[in-house]
Amino acid sequence: MVHVYHSHGILRFRLWFIAKEDYFIMISLEEFLRADTETVAKVMPQTVMFAAGGTRRDAVLNGVSLYDVRELAAFSMKQFYDTAQRMFKYGVRHIFALTVHSKQLYETGEYRNYVIDGTRLAIGELSYPYYEALNCRGKFVGAEDVPELMGLAEELEARTGKNDGGTVWWLATGSNDMVWERTLRAAQGATSRQEVVRNYFGEDVPPAGWFLSYGKPFFSPEIMPLVLIGEETHSYFYQRPGYILTDEELRMIAYDYAYVRKTWVPDKMARYIEVPGQQEIWAQNPILGLGRRVGSFWYPQEIRLHDSVEV
Repeated sequence: MVHVYHSHGILRFRLWFIAKEDYFIMISLEEFLRADTETVAKVMPQTVMFAAGGTRRDAVLNGVSLYDVRELAAFSMKQFYDTAQRMFKYGVRHIFALTVHSKQLYETGEYRNYVIDGTRLAIGELSYPYYEALNCRGKFVGAEDVPELMGLAEELEARTGKNDGGTVWWLATGSNDMVWERTLRAAQGATSRQEVVRNYFGEDVPPAGWFLSYGKPFFSPEIMPLVLIGEETHSYFYQRPGYILTDEELRMIAYDYAYVRKTWVPDKMARYIEVPGQQEIWAQNPILGLGRRVGSFWYPQEIRLHDSVEV
């Protein structure tokens, strides 16, 4: 239902959405940023794919040595669990995150050892105090792709399996093809998506509502397991390196996800009455995903609209 009204000479809209037999009014962003935890939790997804990046860049910017694997891993995990705690607070039950992937595993010699040692240290020893503090489980998927990490899944289960405050799923992949092979094995004999998910992860997991990632907007089977896509998975790409998403940033994403993107209405004809007044904005063609080089790195181009266009 859309209610159009005038306030101080400005045409405004209030939108009501029906969910679980309740009516939710679309509050302003400012109100949502100040809302209580329960209000935010009502619109959060249960499952989030958190494909962070730029963690070494983040370390350099914070004066952390890239040559001390323990120092780097400790710094990154502190950042990760600060954000995980915020997600769990708002009702997220499953956080999926990357550990090692093919581009790292293609390396040989000391760098490969550095990656493997750092991964085992980060999601094992250095994470155990966080699993305990957050009362969450740690799960590891993909050990068969990285023989050096065999046994880590069992270790995490033994240490954290009884926690019930949420789950952090760590993903390791040797290649996109290996993810497909794992998916096809999980699909053998299955007659529903839920069965495939259960075979893949060993338990039921709701579809991912968010795909949160860093830098260039793209995804692949390695960084977004196919079985996590059930219905709509909404993508957001932040540009500050590392794992940190502040409370305000998470609320801004939740607001966009719950309200701004909910444009579907059963009767769509009425909304086209406003289109002639939007001529200038729809004549623009900003392309999300175009970027520029900043030294050795990619950074998004700013989206500029014509000066006369008001949004």
